[in-house]
Amino acid sequence: AILLLVVTITTVMEYWMPNMFQGLGRFGTAFSARRNLNRLFNTRRRNKQFQCLDGLRAMSMGWVILGHELAFEASIGYINPFAILPPTGALKGWLAQILFSSRYAVDTFFFISGFLVFHSVMQRLAKGTEITARWVLGYAAHRWIRLTPTYMFCILL
Repeated sequence: AILLLVVTITTVMEYWMPNMFQGLGRFGTAFSARRNLNRLFNTRRRNKQFQCLDGLRAMSMGWVILGHELAFEASIGYINPFAILPPTGALKGWLAQILFSSRYAVDTFFFISGFLVFHSVMQRLAKGTEITARWVLGYAAHRWIRLTPTYMFCILL
């Protein structure tokens, strides 16, 4: 809700208060819905990075870490669970639901991954590349070779 409020305020400022928006500097452009949506859906730009997804990824990582910390603490047991857990503890308020619903942050990572795969396929189609079975197998092999070493390292930990 807070992120949506910030995006709404900066986008409204960009349209109706451009002088104040320019005073926000990089903060304003980072949260402007108009600028970020144009950058997200533009396939003809020189910069191949989606910098607006970096903030989403960072917030999701923090959310996952907080959720894992809560799950870890709960798994080893609290000295006084009534002081922490609902309905009587510190996590009884509506803000604590952010911690309890941190499993949805993983969905954010799936969204980012799916978006980037979709975008790269759309770029190939815009260039006139024909998508054949050979191309799909090559694309899958490339992703497997790129992702498997990191995955195996994490499993070995």
